[in-house]
Amino acid sequence: MRGAGPCALAFLVATGLLVSCSTAPRTPDTVTDVKDRAAEHAEFGNRYYRQANYQQALRFFELALDANTSVDHLPGVARAHNSIGNVYLAVGEIDAAEASFMRAYRIATMLDDPDLLLQSSSNLGQAALRRGQTELAMEFFSRALDYRPRVTSRADVAIILHNIATVYSRRGETEAAERLLREAMAINTAERTWLELASNHYALAALYSRQGRYSEARAQALRALELDKQVENSVGIASDLKALGIIARRMQEYESAVDYFTRALQVSATIGLVGEAADVLNHLASIAADLGRNGEAQRYQEQREALLQEAR
Repeated sequence: MRGAGPCALAFLVATGLLVSCSTAPRTPDTVTDVKDRAAEHAEFGNRYYRQANYQQALRFFELALDANTSVDHLPGVARAHNSIGNVYLAVGEIDAAEASFMRAYRIATMLDDPDLLLQSSSNLGQAALRRGQTELAMEFFSRALDYRPRVTSRADVAIILHNIATVYSRRGETEAAERLLREAMAINTAERTWLELASNHYALAALYSRQGRYSEARAQALRALELDKQVENSVGIASDLKALGIIARRMQEYESAVDYFTRALQVSATIGLVGEAADVLNHLASIAADLGRNGEAQRYQEQREALLQEAR
């Protein structure tokens, strides 16, 4: 058989049959492919995280970490560590969360990446807050805010403002807390970051409820519920419904409270939030007892005990 002529060679190259002639490596495309795959893993992880499916979320965030590590994509590695830390924080493994956040912070420091430094500092503050270390949390949040002039993500700035507002609220500095929440809400509205905006409305609802401003609190909680439903944030939906139940109870609208708590229970149980479901059952039992429905109250407590026993 004779060698292929120019036309035949062109055909073979066009059809991909003559692969031996292509000697240049595809390194740039390959790296891009890996980064894209890592981003897809991270997105799947975020979806599972919103559904409280933390085991699957962790699996995909670890896949994102492996993919980014394989091409030495350090910003992606840092983001993956932050995401992994958030999963650990959600399930109460604070030591593991802090370790992941610190890995992300070290990489961010090495890169001098203001966005990653802000995110990692914010997450370390959240972990400190979970431990009840309010002053340490405020140090991390203040450090994160120092990067504000250099960051490219306004949405991340809004998260820091929200976190500092949480500290102010715990201290009873309600005016400062509301001011920062309003500022965060303005940023999230402009950036169309609905998940974080829902969190802002939820925090404002809690602030108003503690002040006895129940009508305003309910309006904020309803807006939070609307936004969480929009982005299918199951964890947020459960929290919003529970908050609405608490507000309705404080307004002595007991039937409405029972409805909200029942819906919160259904969502929490469906996505496996055992602690949240147990707390809602406790609220339902308390309302039933207040209304003199002792048999109903006992049933709720029995369900609660059974739920906690099964989870052990």
